Amino acid sequence: MSVSVGVLYSAYKFLELLHRTVSTEEDIRNSFSKFYVASLNSVFEVCELCNWIRAEPTGNLVVTERGYEVLSEKVSYNFLRIQLKHMIYLNKPSWSKVLHYGRLESIQYLPTDVKQCFEEAQLTDGYDLETVTWWDTVSAFIRNGIDEKKLSIGRLGERLSLQYEEDRVGETPTWKSIESNLAGYDLLSWIDSDKAEKLKVEVKTTTIDDKERLTFYLTKKEWEVASTSSNYVFHLWSLYNGEKLYVFLPALIENQIPINQGKGSWEHVKIKLARYELEKHIRSG
Repeated sequence: MSVSVGVLYSAYKFLELLHRTVSTEEDIRNSFSKFYVASLNSVFEVCELCNWIRAEPTGNLVVTERGYEVLSEKVSYNFLRIQLKHMIYLNKPSWSKVLHYGRLESIQYLPTDVKQCFEEAQLTDGYDLETVTWWDTVSAFIRNGIDEKKLSIGRLGERLSLQYEEDRVGETPTWKSIESNLAGYDLLSWIDSDKAEKLKVEVKTTTIDDKERLTFYLTKKEWEVASTSSNYVFHLWSLYNGEKLYVFLPALIENQIPINQGKGSWEHVKIKLARYELEKHIRSG
């Protein structure tokens, strides 16, 4: 399947044409060799593979429900986002396999034409909710079975931490986990408002109602970065019945980190913290 900005724009124009007129594939091919800025074959190919059009028993081409989802958006970057998502969901192109690495990590591996599509769709920067949600849902799909609800809860905590850090130091930190899931932390902020030293922040979020303890999962990569960084803190958000933030250093959970033995190597660990242990670390709520 040929993917480029020109093909996607041309496909959109083609859907508009089929919405307005009754035509068969033969009619179209007799009338056009090129449609808008792309070859007609490329337009037909992407429309058929993404299930945007279908042929009626009469031979007339009609716009499908998915096609109308594309047409429902009039702003170009919005319909391009829908087109790209349909392409990924229905065809799983080879380049889509890298999308769960994080935005910055994956963009560098995309073919030039595909990267341009992402740029035109305004998916290569920005932290607005729609952009972050697009990346999270596509990433969840690529990973096969990652719980989107858990992802959305995690992002909510990260947004709360972004605001907390902005209020604390006077500037919005870098949302690192959007750009890469290989960094080992979520936000890159500062120690204080002087902004002389950077601060790595790992955000954990829970909505579970447990009056005795709070739990979260930690990856080996996150701990490796936490234990070797001079300026690193955890933000733990408890979102059940309000918003409570606990901020603590890695030393608080050091005694819960597994030790590799023999050929075994841990990858994830469940951390449990009693609420009374956390009381002195509360920052808001």
